[in-house]
Amino acid sequence: MLIRVDGGKSGIVDYLINGKKAGRNYHRDELDERVFLSGNLDVADFLINNMEGQGERYKHITLAFKEDDLSIETLQAINDEVKAYICAAYKDDEICYYAEAHLPKIKSLIDEKTGKPYPRMPHIHIVIPTENLFDNQVANPFGYYPHSQKFAKALQEHINAKFNLADPADNRRTDFSSKADIISRINSDEFSGAGKELKTEIRAAMIEQDITSYESFKNLLQRYGTVKEVQGKYGEHLNLVPHGQSKGINFNRKNGEHVFSRAFIELPTLEKIQQLTKVAKFTAEERSKLMQEWVNVRSKEIKYLNSGDKKYKLYQKMSEADKLKELKRQETEFYKEQGVEHEPTNERTDRRAAAFERIGDNLRSSSADLAAARGAAGNLDRAAGNIADRAAIRAVAAALDGRTGNQRQSRPPAERDTQRTASVVGRYRRELDERGAVAKASKGGEFGEIKQNLEAGRLLAHLSKTHGVLADKYVVTRGRDGSERIKCGNQNLNVSDFLTKHMNLPWKDAAPILREVYAAQRGNVHHQAKPAPSRELWDKYQSWKQHEAPKERSQAAAAITRTHADAIDQATKDFNAAKSRIQGDRSITRAEAKRLIDIAKATREHAKKEARDSRNAARAAERAKWSAKGDNLLKRFLAEAAQTNESHAEAALAELRKRAPDIAEKEDAANYIKAADQQAKEQGAPIKRDLRYTVDLKGHITYRIDGQEALKDEGKRVNILRASDGDVIEEGLYLAKSKFGKTLTLHGSDQFKAEAVRIAVEKNIPVDFSDPHLQRMKHQLEQQKIDRQRLREQGRKAIEVERARKEKEKADAALQAREKAKPKAKDAEAKKPAAVVKEQAAAPAPEPVLAVPGAQAPHKQHGTYKGEILAVDNTYVYQQTEKAVIHHLRTQFNELPKPGDEVAIRYSAGQVTHVKDLDRGHGHGR
Repeated sequence: MLIRVDGGKSGIVDYLINGKKAGRNYHRDELDERVFLSGNLDVADFLINNMEGQGERYKHITLAFKEDDLSIETLQAINDEVKAYICAAYKDDEICYYAEAHLPKIKSLIDEKTGKPYPRMPHIHIVIPTENLFDNQVANPFGYYPHSQKFAKALQEHINAKFNLADPADNRRTDFSSKADIISRINSDEFSGAGKELKTEIRAAMIEQDITSYESFKNLLQRYGTVKEVQGKYGEHLNLVPHGQSKGINFNRKNGEHVFSRAFIELPTLEKIQQLTKVAKFTAEERSKLMQEWVNVRSKEIKYLNSGDKKYKLYQKMSEADKLKELKRQETEFYKEQGVEHEPTNERTDRRAAAFERIGDNLRSSSADLAAARGAAGNLDRAAGNIADRAAIRAVAAALDGRTGNQRQSRPPAERDTQRTASVVGRYRRELDERGAVAKASKGGEFGEIKQNLEAGRLLAHLSKTHGVLADKYVVTRGRDGSERIKCGNQNLNVSDFLTKHMNLPWKDAAPILREVYAAQRGNVHHQAKPAPSRELWDKYQSWKQHEAPKERSQAAAAITRTHADAIDQATKDFNAAKSRIQGDRSITRAEAKRLIDIAKATREHAKKEARDSRNAARAAERAKWSAKGDNLLKRFLAEAAQTNESHAEAALAELRKRAPDIAEKEDAANYIKAADQQAKEQGAPIKRDLRYTVDLKGHITYRIDGQEALKDEGKRVNILRASDGDVIEEGLYLAKSKFGKTLTLHGSDQFKAEAVRIAVEKNIPVDFSDPHLQRMKHQLEQQKIDRQRLREQGRKAIEVERARKEKEKADAALQAREKAKPKAKDAEAKKPAAVVKEQAAAPAPEPVLAVPGAQAPHKQHGTYKGEILAVDNTYVYQQTEKAVIHHLRTQFNELPKPGDEVAIRYSAGQVTHVKDLDRGHGHGR
């Protein structure tokens, strides 16, 4: 346990109830379960808010624990001991002492400097208003805390020893992330007197700059002023006269300033750090002596003596026995003056009793009742020191410590359940109720199965992303019944008890978590605990939050304001136009004009209200958008970073997806592709930068093709948003293969699955399918493709053979004809006119008519032929289909297909009506 003490003027009650402070957006009910230990917060709040003067109005004492499995009984016992010690000089009804324990539901938060999580443990908050309820004077149990720190430390070590708690002296931090972090945590109260701030700064520089020689230290001092070596009472040391000053500062061993001795300066930096962060401990005898001194002497000195008074100097010169007598005398006189021992039973007392009875009946309004008590006492001014008023207040403050009920028990049950601020007894009652609910739910049925079979490691991984659980802190064990347990301190808790007892969640919140995690387990969803982000990403996030984020927020706020102003302006213009039109219409009576103008005014006001409502809704949405609760703001940065072309874009996307809960995908009507093995991690496919895309806070990437949303990479699956588009399916298959590997699972309509398999075969995408039926379909399509290719090759060869034969026959026939016609040709040529000879020479030779052996005429009057165009001659278009080579009359085509085209030729009534190019997706025909 560690004791921390601070003070303030206001705000502590709001902090305890709501939990808000700079840099944290969680509400207290989200962060912790509050358990009332002592006193009444409404009374403390009343005293703090009605205190005169501008000084410190309360002391806030925090008891921090390293253990996260402390029982409520232990926390209550610790608080009782602390209260008795701190308030040793006060009676129960003389001082307002309030304490509540906070049991974390959120088990860790993020360190803004490093990005690493730090654990949140059970802790106790104590609030003591600095007013004595007897004399209305200042009540400050610790006085000037630096002078009482050793007594608080003795109490701290006593509590740690008695309850076997971790002591800060035995658990010093060794995981500082930087020297700056070390320096910030070194106690600055070590120095006193002139030059305290400068000495603190120089010590920090000595560590930061790794100074380990006396000469280097002297050089360091010279940067601040004139340095000289001095030999004096405390031995050799350096004296520094800062720039612009006349008086020097000694850097010696006076007042324990050993950090400026030659021996300390010349230590390695690591040893310096170890010494500076070391916490010395008292022996058991020293601790006991200090505690007795506090109870018998020091606490009463703080209460009754003023160190600035002349009497205090006389007191200091007394012997120990006389000091005790003087303190006893002061104590007796003080209570005698307040009439504590002989307070008469009169009308004032009766009024006080009535006021207390009202407060006891309705504790949630105790502040108002206290004010009523003041009124019953005569409504005198507070400065008058009215005894009845103060007595009523202290009666409430003291008597409530003995009550076992919840300080807010008068609230309706639903409200109490939301607030969950209970006394120790109230919490026991709630625990019993929830144990009953858990036991009832666990008897067979759904939660019995979950409790028996849920993997504890999977639950820890899930809670690391939702409640900040540091999964590495826990050990998973197995119970006698075979179910997995989670070791917390000395307890081995089953999964449901871990949520309700250790996580402090009500059963209504725990049950949905168990359902969700078990569903993910049954769906074989891969799970992993949330890791800390890389330091590079965290530093970029901090820079973005400081510079870019405020600009984005400002621009969004300005846009909302402009939209609202435009709407108001438009409503005004519409009204003015309507009014002018009505007033200019001479055909209506004055009364009718007034009625229509009133309607126009109502319309204007309605439009203004709608504009205000729209503005308020937009502002609320914008606030939620920029909320820093959980990982929300970090996720926003990562999503924006993933959409850039920066070097860290892919790392940002991977980090964003690691932070998403590992939940089972809901089976829906969507068409999507996912990994065959859901336990296998995705391969971290890079973003397809050649497509337009956006990234949301879940790490989902939505791709646009031809201006429309086409694909959605959801990390664990690729959602096909346009399943009727073959190009989209093709892109989806390639993306899924790069993410999940060769074997894929298709989900969706039978038409989508069949089309995806066909495209994979036609486009030669090297993937397999986990569904045996789809895999058989793939093999059949591949065989058909092979057969078509074989027939195509056969057709090509036949065409080439036939072409060669025809050309040879033609050449042979031409040769024979020339030979026979040579004599005749000479005579005929001589007789021909010159123009005829010239025209015959220019005429092209007729092309040969090609025929593919075995080609068949179309046999369908109505139907479609699909396949590759093999050749086109003067008469036919030859097409290789799945079963044969078909020859189509070329006169049927407006636009002839080309050899190599993959086409679908549609017939109607024996005529070609349409030709669709299967490669390009557009058609041509008659």
